[in-house]
Amino acid sequence: MKLKQESGRKGLVNVVLVTTGFVISIVALLLVSSQKPFGVSLNESELSIAQSVNIETVKYQENYILSRDFIGQVEAAQTSHIGFEIFGTVAQIKVDEGDAVNKGDIIATLNIDRLNTQKIEAQAMLIQAKANAKLANDTYRRISEAYQRDAFSVQEKDEALQAKNGAVANVDAVKARLNTIEVNINKSLLRAPFDGIVVARNVDEGSVLNVGQTLLTLEKTGDNQARFGLPSSMLDQISVNQQLTAYRRNVPIDVVVKSILPATNSARSFDVIASIIQTQTPLRSGDVLKLPLEERIQARGFWVNNTALREGRRGLWTLYIANDIDAGVSGNDVVKNALKATHSVSQRHVEIIDAQSGYSYVRGSVDDGEKLVTEGSHKLVSEQVVRLASGKEEGTIQ
Repeated sequence: MKLKQESGRKGLVNVVLVTTGFVISIVALLLVSSQKPFGVSLNESELSIAQSVNIETVKYQENYILSRDFIGQVEAAQTSHIGFEIFGTVAQIKVDEGDAVNKGDIIATLNIDRLNTQKIEAQAMLIQAKANAKLANDTYRRISEAYQRDAFSVQEKDEALQAKNGAVANVDAVKARLNTIEVNINKSLLRAPFDGIVVARNVDEGSVLNVGQTLLTLEKTGDNQARFGLPSSMLDQISVNQQLTAYRRNVPIDVVVKSILPATNSARSFDVIASIIQTQTPLRSGDVLKLPLEERIQARGFWVNNTALREGRRGLWTLYIANDIDAGVSGNDVVKNALKATHSVSQRHVEIIDAQSGYSYVRGSVDDGEKLVTEGSHKLVSEQVVRLASGKEEGTIQ
């Protein structure tokens, strides 16, 4: 009986001890809860060090530089659509598309059988005309001598002079015709007007061509230029004789603005013609060039790394601002010591104005000089306490 009483007292003592320990734990948790700042939940995170973050100071600016790449195309400074100056049948074309030619090279010929026949005929006519001229001259000479002896009248003498002059004129006419035939024979040989490349061949041998009909298209080599299309907003950054650097497959190419052509379309884009003055690689017509230019955009805002942004609602984005935890305020010292926290974060909304190379230019409910959390925003919630990453100095967002 005595043993049962002692056993009962020991059980009662154990119950009291367990109950007392549970009450003490509850009181301790309540004390800690009463001393922590708003936003820190009662979970295992209270027993670990606060999340570390990097922060930078926001500095607004009134404008920013927008880097843009404009695409252009290499073209020949001189392009000629060449053909024969006389009509005829094409006898031979000595070049094809892509072939290089030198100035003066014979690149095509016409059939000249008709011209050769005309030449032979004209040569015979010239012989006859010269004979007639000689006879007319001798006749005039004899009549002039006889006229001195009153053997011929004045009219007869004048008629002999007219015949002589007509015969001489006929010789000149036949010579002119023969020269024309010679010129046409020479024009039946089509020569390259400059050093260039054949970019188009329009006809083949045997084709009958009209005067001036295009046979080949040549582009001049060694004197290329580039044509870029620019919007009107960029024209104040471009001037004639300005030197710029374009790129072809990351190879720099120096160009000089040659002319700015007026807008010819509804998009109000302007053609800028630039002479190519230096290149490390050969360029051909049709090669694509990239021209990087900078445009100053008037808009107040600041740059942020995209890692600081989270997508919000209605086209807005959110980021976190770090606020210092004030020392001396009830509970703050406990949080700073226990969790090593230095800041608490608050959420702000911003609008993206522009984006370049992993950064965005934004504006919104952020004040100049506030501290921005630059990365890890997806791990944060509003009013969470954080600490500044060790070894990281505060920079400036601008």
